[in-house]
Amino acid sequence: NPFWIRANREYMLTKANDFFSKEGLLDNFLFITNNASGDNEATMEYLRKFTTIVEEGKKRDFTLILNPLEKREVGIIPSPGLRKGLETFFEKYKFPKEIEIDGLEDLKEYYQNLSQVYGYEVDIPEFTLIRQGDGLEERNKLEEVKILYEYVVEKYPHDLNSYARLADLHRRWGNYNLSIKYYEQCLERKKMPFIERRLNSLNKYLNESAAYAVEKAIRNSGIDAGIAKFQELKSDSQNKLYFSESDFNTLGYNLIT
Repeated sequence: NPFWIRANREYMLTKANDFFSKEGLLDNFLFITNNASGDNEATMEYLRKFTTIVEEGKKRDFTLILNPLEKREVGIIPSPGLRKGLETFFEKYKFPKEIEIDGLEDLKEYYQNLSQVYGYEVDIPEFTLIRQGDGLEERNKLEEVKILYEYVVEKYPHDLNSYARLADLHRRWGNYNLSIKYYEQCLERKKMPFIERRLNSLNKYLNESAAYAVEKAIRNSGIDAGIAKFQELKSDSQNKLYFSESDFNTLGYNLIT
């Protein structure tokens, strides 16, 4: 109850009367919990006066919700009724599991529509972006995955998931400079051994693996050039590049996907 502070009561009523006496659209709501231990009769009387001002005012689409506590609870500990009410009101904030998106624009549209309902701009939750990105990747919508994670990097630059996923995605595509960039940006924000291992593994692949030499030949001149490079390296007794079945398996998978 905002009227428990004696010094502010008259001021708040004056401002409320001035505001609600003017016509206009106010697509929003105000939720006031009252009957707490600090609410004496004077406090409740001011709340009743405020309620009258709102009800007789000229603002359209505004909702005032009073939540009287059954027991005079101490302090501002939220009651179960308050929590249930908030969960009910904001139940659509969590993106529905039954909706399948095709990309970032679908998420933007959903939360733009929700903004109209709530009366303020609602950002796409960070966790929702990551989860939906993973879902798109499972469906092999990799270009949309890239767009979505780039949006996360811009919107939530502290989010480590987006850097790691972009690094892995560009590594899969053979965009190794970008992959290294995102691994390093991730590590700048937090040192994580498994990300360091991925970065070290990529650098070793680029500098020491025969599979990378074959990959470059394939990407530059086609599969026949890659086969020729493989045979050349295999027959060269002076070759210092290592051969790894795992590297070649990964290369083959990335090329066909």
